[in-house]
Amino acid sequence: MPPVWVTTRPGSVPIAFTRQSSTSGSGHAINVGVHAVRNRIEVGVGARGLANQMAWSHVETTTYSLRSLTSGNSDFVESPGPTLDQLQTTIPVEYRFNGAYHADGVSVLGDLRHGFNGTSAHVGAEYRRKLVELRGGVRRSSGYWNPGAGVGWNVGARLGIDVGWFTTTANIERRRDHGLAVSLRIMPVRQD
Repeated sequence: MPPVWVTTRPGSVPIAFTRQSSTSGSGHAINVGVHAVRNRIEVGVGARGLANQMAWSHVETTTYSLRSLTSGNSDFVESPGPTLDQLQTTIPVEYRFNGAYHADGVSVLGDLRHGFNGTSAHVGAEYRRKLVELRGGVRRSSGYWNPGAGVGWNVGARLGIDVGWFTTTANIERRRDHGLAVSLRIMPVRQD
């Protein structure tokens, strides 16, 4: 990979962003959905944030800027901006569709979403046996395919260990990075 060179124009601020914040406000949103299960099949549809609106009070504006990328000084300069008496905000509605099929020891599921971050899709499968569970899936979001895989071990009747590997582009560079997740499952005692 070739080296990345950072250049700046004289008199320009290389990094600057503005943040608005408030500690009070009021608003509303409506979430609706329906989910149906019949035997081994599940389907659902929903909408989040219908008629949403938020009215923020006493909104403070602050600009953060970094004067140089090469000086070695990583302290951002804070510059207060105007204070707004009120700010109205809305977020686009997110629509979701999902489905699943469960067979003996195997499940396949997926969903399709459209909203604030555009359209995304998720598809995954799980293969279960007494001591081990294998999982795999893929997510399409922000124009990228991100696969993932995992394995779960049932150590005993009440304890399981899960390890998952995944890729993500949820960073400012939209560069594909890898992640690893580990979790412990503590399951209740079954009263059969």
